Amino acid sequence: MNTFFNPNKRSVSLLRGFKDLNDVLNPPKKRHAEKAMAIRHFVGLILQRAQRDGATEVVIGPAETKAVAVRYKVERTWREIEGAGHETPAMPSFDMRDVVSELTRLARLPEGPFPKAAVRSVSFEGDAEVRWKVEVKGTETDCVFTRLAK
Repeated sequence: MNTFFNPNKRSVSLLRGFKDLNDVLNPPKKRHAEKAMAIRHFVGLILQRAQRDGATEVVIGPAETKAVAVRYKVERTWREIEGAGHETPAMPSFDMRDVVSELTRLARLPEGPFPKAAVRSVSFEGDAEVRWKVEVKGTETDCVFTRLAK
């Protein structure tokens, strides 16, 4: 007989070590991997849009009314990315610490204490390669991408 499900009891007994049914159906490692993939995808869309619009700076940071705010500068004008658009999905509710952790990994920033910085090249389908300086000052502060001249 299956110890997880007993058809005569009409209840569920979780295996030792699981807190709730969500842990059984969607293990923490899987949830972490899904969250990291979502952050990578979203940052990729933001950088692609910024490159296409000719942005010189992109800032991803904590916001008062939502978990993460994104803005970028084209010439001398700052544009905030809000809500859904045809090229950007609805603003997800990522925790800033998760965003910093994933950006640190993606940009291959050095191990050790903050602040951290690195230069990385990014290219998207049909676009030229663009070099960005990635700066992260801490887990609860802005992550700044500055476009570098070729």
